[in-house]
Amino acid sequence: MFVESGYKVYEQYCPINDDCSFVRYYITPEKFEELKAFEVKDGDFLISCSGVSLGRITQVPTGSEPGVINQALLRVRLNNHIYDDKFFKLVFRSPEFQKAIFANSTGSAIPNLKGVKELKSMLLPHPSMAEQTEIVRRVDELFAHADRIEQQVNNALARVNNLTQSILAKAFRGELTEQWRKDNPELISGENSAEALLKRIQAERAAVAGKKKPRKVVKKAADGD
Repeated sequence: MFVESGYKVYEQYCPINDDCSFVRYYITPEKFEELKAFEVKDGDFLISCSGVSLGRITQVPTGSEPGVINQALLRVRLNNHIYDDKFFKLVFRSPEFQKAIFANSTGSAIPNLKGVKELKSMLLPHPSMAEQTEIVRRVDELFAHADRIEQQVNNALARVNNLTQSILAKAFRGELTEQWRKDNPELISGENSAEALLKRIQAERAAVAGKKKPRKVVKKAADGD
């Protein structure tokens, strides 16, 4: 029933890679009408419901190709009067909720989430819309800060590597003389020395690891489609 053009069939690749642009095959307009109940629309969430990628999620961007989900996906539409899209993704991708998804799956060898009914039976935190917006803002702020620290770490590592190569080159050329050490005291000791720089890198790495740990939230029942 697959054709080279027509209505797109959305696959597991989309939530696994957080990319809805991928397409391998299409269905005819007639087949699309038969499968209208599985139609994909802008803003829908697509969830992988089978295998080790169980629980991966992506949101269909505006202007995506019309189509349907295949048998390995679940489609979720939120009531945005009570639940924010970004907050939903944060909760869904959290380690606690991902663990709950696997706990509610079936199958011993290959885990499967049977359908939206099982998904809707799971508990979600349900703060007010104002609180959801504020939580998203704070998380975005923390991730941005973590990204800045990570970039600083990478820059510091690059400086260390360049410094190491420079010192080694001078050493092989016999240029690490007493006069060179006198001219470059900041590279021998102090806050700009290699030893001090390495300590800062270790501290920044520890800070990055700490910032990226998600906060636990209290679970409450949430309404929605």
